[in-house]
Amino acid sequence: MTPTSRKIRAAFGVVMERVVYELRGVSCLSLEEHSPDRKNIMASRSFGRPVESADEMQEAVATYMSRAAEKMRRQGLVTASISVFVNTNRFRIEDAQYYGTQTVRLPVATADTGKLIRAALHGLKCIWRPGFSYKKAGVMCLDLHRAESLQNSLFHQADDPGRVELMRLMDGLNQRFGRGSVHFAATGTKQEWKLRAEHMSARYTTRWREILTVGNVIGIEGKGAARASSELCKTVSID
Repeated sequence: MTPTSRKIRAAFGVVMERVVYELRGVSCLSLEEHSPDRKNIMASRSFGRPVESADEMQEAVATYMSRAAEKMRRQGLVTASISVFVNTNRFRIEDAQYYGTQTVRLPVATADTGKLIRAALHGLKCIWRPGFSYKKAGVMCLDLHRAESLQNSLFHQADDPGRVELMRLMDGLNQRFGRGSVHFAATGTKQEWKLRAEHMSARYTTRWREILTVGNVIGIEGKGAARASSELCKTVSID
């Protein structure tokens, strides 16, 4: 440790000291070539309005389970256990409060959306309590491991090749035509419980239809601003 590095560490901390060493070509942090497999995957979201209907809650849980299953397949993982939870809005102290969670074990690990939705709805049935205004629900996939290392049990078999191919085709269609283009009926169609996104910022970098466009510039003075606007139009225009 040089006198300079000691001063930097004393003034800014060990993180800044490591940055200085890295800029000098001295490696302080090892490069992670292969990220470790995730231990769990969660899909959860607050509702756009309070949910009091069991049917709407089933749609929400099935939707979240579908998203979690898609994430698992994308990473080549399967799960042998899922957890379902629901809760009310704890910030509305005038409302009755409730939090419920249920873990469901599967006989054989799977990434089949149909099997996982069935298990998730079974867990929801165990914790559902009428008479509450629910604010949030979610699912968590536990006990994850690689699909290629899956072993059959004595009385239950892993997903057959036909179901694996079906899931692959469904993921491909949703990736090509947009999320939810092909989905299970249990997820519903209207989904009026979904989180409101009327004021969501445009997704300039991930959606072609929402890419930034520049039209007439109002309230900008000076030739420099006009040139900048012209250059920006050239940058974002698509032939």
